[in-house]
Amino acid sequence: MTSLQRMAGALLCAGGVLTLAGCDAGAARGAGRSEVQAGAAEPSGSRERAPVAIARGRVDVDGGLLRLSLGATGIAQAVPVREGQRVTKGQVILQLDDRAARAELRTSQAQLQAARARMQASQGRLEPLRVMADRLRQAAQAGAGQEHLADEALQRLEQARADVAVASAEVQVAQGLHDQARARLAQLTLRAPEEGALIQLDAHAGVTVQPDRPVAVLLPHRRLIVRAEVNETFVGTLRPGMRAIVQTDGEATARELPAARLARLSQVFATSRLQEDNQRGPVRAVDCILEFETEPQARVGQIVRVSIYE
Repeated sequence: MTSLQRMAGALLCAGGVLTLAGCDAGAARGAGRSEVQAGAAEPSGSRERAPVAIARGRVDVDGGLLRLSLGATGIAQAVPVREGQRVTKGQVILQLDDRAARAELRTSQAQLQAARARMQASQGRLEPLRVMADRLRQAAQAGAGQEHLADEALQRLEQARADVAVASAEVQVAQGLHDQARARLAQLTLRAPEEGALIQLDAHAGVTVQPDRPVAVLLPHRRLIVRAEVNETFVGTLRPGMRAIVQTDGEATARELPAARLARLSQVFATSRLQEDNQRGPVRAVDCILEFETEPQARVGQIVRVSIYE
């Protein structure tokens, strides 16, 4: 082999080494970029610390649903609303037959007016009798009148004062009866205690309504909260103000609701209604209330899963 051939072979070998080195450097740079991109794509939630407690709960309205009932028995005369309708405070939901109650109210009003008239008449007789009694007493003291006439005038004045006291008492009694009749009339009308939506209405015209039996359920227009049940083993780690992640439970795809904060914890233990250990039986839990930072798109009664963090 000539020296020229040996030199050409050496140059070829050197070129191959440089090519391999360039490929290795390029691969290393590509791997580095891939690692950076993978790190940037990693969700922030995976770097969160583990929750101090996990609980199940239900979406509820602050203060709960309002179950409305009447305080009297009667026949429904009118139901001017329908189920699902939004109502304003004071709006009539159900009206019972009130003809007898209105007649009673008119009677009590007449009795009150008569009692007031008697009291005014009794008060009107007081002043003339007082003036007459004073004159006769002065005349008797001056020796210009008879003593027994002054005594009789004083007795008539005292009797008139007693009549005024009786008339005043009669007015008070009549006023009380009138107030009672007005209250009984008001019991025959069911009104919305506040703004909200009627989610249930169990009455229609012509049916007999019993007292203290709910005939309507009102979803008040208030903020939504979460009532969660925290297992007794986690209670010691919780305090108001902790943040929480709330996710729907039971849907085909879990959906995260707005961030929430732990507002308060119950002071007593209760048997869990959402959790059950088949091995040990009923689970003791403490109810807690979580408040959303923004209004969620959720329905009252929806089951959720709550993760509470420091």
